[in-house]
Amino acid sequence: MTVLTGAGGFAGTTPAPSIIATVEGAVSANTDTGHTIGNGSFAMNPDGSINTVLWNDFAQRGIHEMAVKSKEITKAYYGKPAKYSYWDGFSTGGRQGHKLAQLHPDDFDGILAGAPAFNWTRFITNELYPQIVVQRDLGGVSLSIGQLTLLGNAAINACDVVNGQHLGYIPDPSECRYDPAQDLSVICAANGGSNTMANCVTPLQAQAMNKMWFGETRDGTAPPPSADNSWSVHVGGNHLWYGLARGSNMVALAGANPFSIATDMVALEMQNPALATSSFVNATGDGANGWKVDPFGGKKDPESLSEEELRSIVEDSDFDEPLIDYKAKGNKVEFVGMDNVEGTDVYKLKVTLKSGDTRTYYMDTDSYVPIKYETKRIIRGTPQESETTLGDYKPVGGWYLPFSLETKQKGSSGSQKITFDKIEFNVPLDTTRYYRPKQAGAGASSSGGTATYDNRLGAVGGAETAKYDYRLGAVG
Repeated sequence: MTVLTGAGGFAGTTPAPSIIATVEGAVSANTDTGHTIGNGSFAMNPDGSINTVLWNDFAQRGIHEMAVKSKEITKAYYGKPAKYSYWDGFSTGGRQGHKLAQLHPDDFDGILAGAPAFNWTRFITNELYPQIVVQRDLGGVSLSIGQLTLLGNAAINACDVVNGQHLGYIPDPSECRYDPAQDLSVICAANGGSNTMANCVTPLQAQAMNKMWFGETRDGTAPPPSADNSWSVHVGGNHLWYGLARGSNMVALAGANPFSIATDMVALEMQNPALATSSFVNATGDGANGWKVDPFGGKKDPESLSEEELRSIVEDSDFDEPLIDYKAKGNKVEFVGMDNVEGTDVYKLKVTLKSGDTRTYYMDTDSYVPIKYETKRIIRGTPQESETTLGDYKPVGGWYLPFSLETKQKGSSGSQKITFDKIEFNVPLDTTRYYRPKQAGAGASSSGGTATYDNRLGAVGGAETAKYDYRLGAVG
């Protein structure tokens, strides 16, 4: 007898065959379905397109080949073929079991397919919907684990009664029409309910939970569960896909962090790795997290950028500068007045960026180029102010660009000066330059105290002061 197993998620790993063989007393095997990476990045080509070969391996070919070869090895070792062969899979393994039955019905004598993850692209994409509800309806503030647990248990308690007895689980989810928005026992007393505990919810939060249970809709609404509890045979019209059953634990989907399998799926669908988490590594980007090597701090190893650092780098990568098309970029511009910078008359413009950071420009009244700007940002919760002086302007490709920049932090006596020997536009870059180094010191170099400024955005040619290596894989 052979017992072959499948795993969940993107099925890069499966249960150890030795465990199954020990329990079942049978020949056992498993497969990585063509990839060892534990997330969806295996299915993205270096150019961001879908690797259809590996996707097919993951979908069905890998498990079929495992079945064929396992039988051959069993026969070669024991001198006779296996009498029976079985498949045991759960979630992704459950879906694979059904796919085997459709495409290769002779592979197994029996298939145990638990919780099959059918309709993968729609089902997995929909598992990001609770995060959309949190952002759109709750201002980005997730329900706490305690609140999610309260609502889930309330649904179970309302729908688990059979013959007057509470079972502790919902025997028929299709009949459960529990509505937390109408349940005063979960609504906070301050909002008209009767719950005085810390885990109580507001009516808005209760309705948000209804939306998560109902599933993705075109307009973001959800009907009362008394009218439609998302258990229709078919979805259509405004309803795009089913949510999880009422009473399900939603912590993994609606908690503080999005479900990584769902973000990976959306990254693949949109062919944009920046939509995934940091573990999604691709030549076109390493998820949404930038990284840095900071020799100024005496460090050689790459470190992840904080959210504020990443935001500031992305803002700095706006080569048009925030004044150009400022409305389209979500920026606000105010004319503050006139000023004088070291004998030069200037216009003073304050730009409030979409992020809330501000940048005040001092524009030469004759040439209209900025000769200085002041920046105010929040980094790691601390306000930081800096002043950058620009000079040595030269024409480059129809633009008038500064070949000298000197930046000084407010309250600091020192400054960082960068001078450019050459500036070029649209220089081809090897995409491997965006990869995060795995060995100490990789990606950071210095020689005799001099180096180059390299933010890996393709517009900087050479410099002479110090090497600051900021690489944003999602920005090219």
